[in-house]
Amino acid sequence: MDDNGHKTCISVDGVSYSWFDKQICNNISLKIPKGKITVIMGPSGTGKTTVLRLIGGQLYPAKGRILFNDVDIHKLSYKELLKIREEMGLLFQSAALFSNISVFDNVAFPYREHTNMSKEMIYHLVNMKLEVVGLRGARDLMPNELSGGMARRIAIARALALDPSLMMFDEPFVGQDPITVGILIKLMEQLNKILGMTIIIVSHDVEECFKLADYLYIMSGGKILGEGTVQDIQGSKNGHVQQFINGKPDGAIPFHYTAQPFSEDILNVC
Repeated sequence: MDDNGHKTCISVDGVSYSWFDKQICNNISLKIPKGKITVIMGPSGTGKTTVLRLIGGQLYPAKGRILFNDVDIHKLSYKELLKIREEMGLLFQSAALFSNISVFDNVAFPYREHTNMSKEMIYHLVNMKLEVVGLRGARDLMPNELSGGMARRIAIARALALDPSLMMFDEPFVGQDPITVGILIKLMEQLNKILGMTIIIVSHDVEECFKLADYLYIMSGGKILGEGTVQDIQGSKNGHVQQFINGKPDGAIPFHYTAQPFSEDILNVC
């Protein structure tokens, strides 16, 4: 249970992760409640996507643990990890469709890879998933014939193939026009409200995430600097949080990257 009495889907407990000598996540802890929409926000390069990769078992923490439905992800065997990943859906930033096969075959891939379903059953299920995202009519197209927004929606259909209980969206709104953003928001709301799906959104798009979030975490510099409801975040006294949600170019996070004084740099020119 979290502090609000909700059952916990994912518990990240004191997790640290480094890439060579760069600290990406620094002793972070968060809880993802079941059946809710949780948003992890923050500036680019602060470790948000790394958190998703740690949850999915793609990366291993140097310290701490991650529980998914009370199972320690990083203590599973490879076979056990593959099985539990069937309960997780992930929308990659780039959609990551297979470029040399059709839309239909992209969505059919999880069924062919993980089940022994008949061709007829796969045909019907693929069409159902494409109908959910409004693109059943595009099933015979190739990925290079899709717009960016269509590709994202096809990727969602593929991620939903095995009916996961958890969906993770990595920067879903980047590079999308307002209509596509509206479609993606509607899809996320329907998945959550109609199917009761637990959703994690990693993003730096404040306006869109404020519309969706039941609970938010603000990350910066590999740390959790703020958490709570939209109202809690808006009322935060943390300078990093306020600078981020208000889009201020300078503040707790300086505009200038650390460097020697400009006058010294000029004088040192040969």
